[in-house]
Amino acid sequence: MVKRKNVSPKANLISCQFILLVMIFVLGAVLRLVNLGNHPTFISDEASIGYNAYSILKTGRDEWGKQMPLSFKAFGEYKLPGYIYATVVPVAIFGLNEFSTRFISALAGVIGALFFYLIVKKYAQKIDRPILPVLALFFYVANPWLIQTSRLALEANLGLTFFLAGFWLLEKKKVFWSALLIGLTFYIYNAFRVFVPFWFIGWVMLAKPKWRERHLGRFLLVLGLCLLPLVITGFQGSRERIFSTALWRDSGLVARIGEKRVACQGQLPPSVCRVFYNRPVGYTAAFLKNYLSHFSPGFLFVKGAGLAQYGMPGFGAAYLFEWIFIVVGLVYLLKNLRQWPGLLVWLLVAPVANSITGLAHPVRSLVMAPLIPFVSALGAVYLYHQRPIFKRELLLVIVFSVAVSLGYFANRYFSVYPLATGSIWQQGYRPLFDYLEGIETRYERVQVTKFYGEPHIFYLFYRQVEPSSYQSERGVVRYDREDHWTNVDQIGKYYFFHEKPAFPQGLTVFSPQKVVGQPGKLVYYRNGQPAFVIQEL
Repeated sequence: MVKRKNVSPKANLISCQFILLVMIFVLGAVLRLVNLGNHPTFISDEASIGYNAYSILKTGRDEWGKQMPLSFKAFGEYKLPGYIYATVVPVAIFGLNEFSTRFISALAGVIGALFFYLIVKKYAQKIDRPILPVLALFFYVANPWLIQTSRLALEANLGLTFFLAGFWLLEKKKVFWSALLIGLTFYIYNAFRVFVPFWFIGWVMLAKPKWRERHLGRFLLVLGLCLLPLVITGFQGSRERIFSTALWRDSGLVARIGEKRVACQGQLPPSVCRVFYNRPVGYTAAFLKNYLSHFSPGFLFVKGAGLAQYGMPGFGAAYLFEWIFIVVGLVYLLKNLRQWPGLLVWLLVAPVANSITGLAHPVRSLVMAPLIPFVSALGAVYLYHQRPIFKRELLLVIVFSVAVSLGYFANRYFSVYPLATGSIWQQGYRPLFDYLEGIETRYERVQVTKFYGEPHIFYLFYRQVEPSSYQSERGVVRYDREDHWTNVDQIGKYYFFHEKPAFPQGLTVFSPQKVVGQPGKLVYYRNGQPAFVIQEL
């Protein structure tokens, strides 16, 4: 008779926790990878990333012919290189398509969850709450903000994962690798070029004196060497981005300041009005308004930023039921500052970069996103341990609330959302170019409207136009506008127009709103509404 081994309760608990963690990670991977190539619909920024990665793979140059650049001109907004270079690998493996372009972001979303768990686990040891990292991970993988941004080819999402890894390594005193990973965020997304310096200064001020004495110099040396190429090039990319998006470039804001000063002068002396209505005061007020919008109930729980391309209407950065946990978690965080200094600095600094450009934005302020599931889980665990009875029931209510909210979100996101946002998502370009490919040989020229954005990049992407041919500009008409945006008006027999086509004859694609004469062949959105009208003029 074989004797059964006695397994300790602690070993059983560890085994159950491991299985639970695996299940949560699998859930996170499924939510980020299922049907990735088809949902949501592709947009021009993603097509630009994919085609530039394809161009680097084929020629070692970007679409403009620049060899291995540290800043990709693209549409004139100058994309940072990290995500594009990373995408070369999946494009080489899977070919140029929507899935390969988004794969790095989805993978980053899964890996980011792992580092988030490790960070929370380290902090949970300080308060002896082993349930905290597991619950926080569940909140993280189910968070609507983090799910949506992981399913788009977003540089910010890759940058967030590098920062999470760097933050964890910094807490573990792995100075070299921490500095390297955090430094690489400067090559991935512009917001980190603002966020990281502010965050690191705050973190160092709160760090233990021994850490500063032993590690600060080495960290700064590695970081400095990592950023040396950017310093030499003058942080190219950031300059152009700030030029186009910073609040001090907002002519409307300047005009409003002037209008208020004029109105004030009707009641008060001009000298007094100049004190209250001037550019420094106006910019500061606008910045504070933008900053506080990141903590508004509307952004957090009700409607998000109201940008349908980056967030589903009717859903905030967190689920509505989480508000009570977030409030409790914030109170607990503030009462125990010595235990959570790095996280508090992170929370306070996270909205700064986006506040320079506008109100809360789901992409530009993405570095703030992991703190929502952390604070929410922290509040839930605090309430859990405050209840000596009904603990199991409270835990079941929490898990049930997340599951129901996630189920409702997933149903809306995968079923309703694609049908409701066709035009916003530039949904008609793939079927349009698929159809045109079959008939274009019959026509001398094909003219396509720019009504929905930049059609040329979809043509390059879906036709997989040879990058060397496009770079040579044979049969290509493209130029920079006064606003620093680029115009592409011709690629071979394809012509792209704003208001009206350049030629009175030829196969011409209009938007339904701008169609001329009798309707022609229709290309539809997924909801059955017409996206394009194709006419033979």
